[in-house]
Amino acid sequence: ADPVRLPDGFVVTAETEEGVIMAFEHSKEPIAAVQFHPESIMTLGHNAGMRMIENIVAHLPRKAKEKAA
Repeated sequence: ADPVRLPDGFVVTAETEEGVIMAFEHSKEPIAAVQFHPESIMTLGHNAGMRMIENIVAHLPRKAKEKAA
């Protein structure tokens, strides 16, 4: 994704050292997207891939509560 072309309200929340967008989310709505390959050899150690997915899923309900407040 190109940060300039992201729709209004979306912000980049993670990118590589080369500037490739790896995650973005909406500033008000509980919407997020992550570029993630859980099968990657880099995330297999110590169940890191599953922990990352759990953290992402846990984050979205908090964001929805913040919006409602």
